[in-house]
Amino acid sequence: MLCTMNKFILGFISVLLSSLYVNSAQIDNQIIQAMRDELKRSMNELHLKGLEKPYYIEYILNISSEYSISSQLGAVCYKSVEGNKVALLTTNVRVGDYKFDNTGFNDISYMFFGSTTDDDNEVYIDRRIPAEFDYNMLRRELWLATDAAYKVAAEELTKKKVTLDGKIIRDTTWNFSKANPVVTIDTNSFEAFDAEKYTKLTKDISKLFASHSDIISSNVEINYIPKIIYYVNSEGIEYIKNEGYVTFNIVGYTQREDGIPIVNAHSCTANKLSELPTTDSLTVITNRIISNIEANMKASILEDSYVGPVLFEEPAAAELLISYFANNLSAVPKNVLSSGWSTSDNSGLAFQNKIGSRVLPTFISIEDKPSQSKYKNINLLGHYKIDDDGIAARDVELVKDGYLKTLLSTRIPVKKINESNGHKRYNQTIYSNLFVNSNKSQQLTNKELKKQLLKLCKDRELPYGIIVKNIISSNLLENSIRSLIPRIDFVRNDKGNLLSFDIYKIYQDGHEELVVGGDLSGFNAASFKDIIKTGKDIYIYNTLLFKYATLFSGSLTLPVSIITPSLLLEEGELKVSEADYPKLHYIKSPLAD
Repeated sequence: MLCTMNKFILGFISVLLSSLYVNSAQIDNQIIQAMRDELKRSMNELHLKGLEKPYYIEYILNISSEYSISSQLGAVCYKSVEGNKVALLTTNVRVGDYKFDNTGFNDISYMFFGSTTDDDNEVYIDRRIPAEFDYNMLRRELWLATDAAYKVAAEELTKKKVTLDGKIIRDTTWNFSKANPVVTIDTNSFEAFDAEKYTKLTKDISKLFASHSDIISSNVEINYIPKIIYYVNSEGIEYIKNEGYVTFNIVGYTQREDGIPIVNAHSCTANKLSELPTTDSLTVITNRIISNIEANMKASILEDSYVGPVLFEEPAAAELLISYFANNLSAVPKNVLSSGWSTSDNSGLAFQNKIGSRVLPTFISIEDKPSQSKYKNINLLGHYKIDDDGIAARDVELVKDGYLKTLLSTRIPVKKINESNGHKRYNQTIYSNLFVNSNKSQQLTNKELKKQLLKLCKDRELPYGIIVKNIISSNLLENSIRSLIPRIDFVRNDKGNLLSFDIYKIYQDGHEELVVGGDLSGFNAASFKDIIKTGKDIYIYNTLLFKYATLFSGSLTLPVSIITPSLLLEEGELKVSEADYPKLHYIKSPLAD
């Protein structure tokens, strides 16, 4: 029966390919057919004496192009618009069975000395291959990658068994969940990149900084990365899908006379070039950045650290959620180190054992909705139909009336969650479109939120409260700001601090005072239990989530959307910065003349 079903699926996908890919049907058929044929051969013949055969193999072929233009003060400083294709092949091999296999094992010696099978030709994760395809070339690359992956998998299974030998294993959660065969086509045509149009746009926007000599550095850049992914596995799951995003980043930097550095930036992120803001809108955004920098140049210095109520206005509330809460909503499987059991990461663990527990006030609920492509007529960056395992994306109610109901999952089971809800993206278990909903009885206008903040401060005999209006995203920090500004140590957030230069004191008479020289800190997942009220207005925040490199994975940028109101927290900390700032320039900018 299964054999008959597989034949039907293979025939069905061929029909789909021929009907949906008129211009590139031959290439697509070659790619899919090569992947199928080599996978079938590997499943039938791949076997080392004394070791188990693979029970599961998957192939992922990612073909992307990158278009990038960067301009400063009206002049192009970097340009790559040829759209050269890059093809990366990943092969995953599982040895053992669904209950217990080679995965989830981290060998410390492998990290330092490599596998016994290491060879320059045996790369099987993100293996770079020629982007001009033919059937024979791809079969050869698949063969080499599969052979290398199997050797490592067989070695890992042996070491994993030895590591756990003699131990009583209490956690009997399976290593992998089963899935039904399915074929999916989720594609659309890519927009052409008009190099002349976007060169002019970056030059024109960057030129707005030229008349402001007190701004030391600035940069305007556009990055467009369209890609197509081909996927085949031994269970009969196959798909072809398009992904990609475009970002338009604007960054300005300067330094005050007292040495305090000032950064202000904005990132416009979308799925398509046509969804970027208009030139007029980008001009307004850039002028606002310039005005904010100039205001921070004259702002007061924070003289004393503050602990008390903090109001996070949009989009600062979205970045606060990204930094301290949202990452904990993903199920994190337990790994085996060569020395014994260990968790796979030291982040995102706050909620792993808290299903059924209260993690938010009872008037707040959270849903993740990858199926939703728009909200209030605004496109959502996190929308997708199938995840990277080929599993249909599911909308998930994560928190209901303050209580954690479940976590986002992939095909790697964890306790209490045995199947995928379609949230594997870029080899991560991650949210997509995160909706924060609060009861109407706890919603206030922006004016009412400030009034409530002042009341809390008065009750605690605090002379003022703190309002945070903007937090710079980790993606902007790592991929734009860090490359623009020399001696960037002053903005490192490895101590858990948030980078923001839109922080205001609000006094009892209602007037607000911009302050600099403070670090936002002291927040964690538990801080969100102390949300007092939320705003009435909903903010849609499309961004790229930057995931830091760990011992076992590289850094990634993931498209997500946060849909949230402003958040009033009962307590937060703004402490006087202890950073060492760069020395001032000895003479003024030549633009001042």
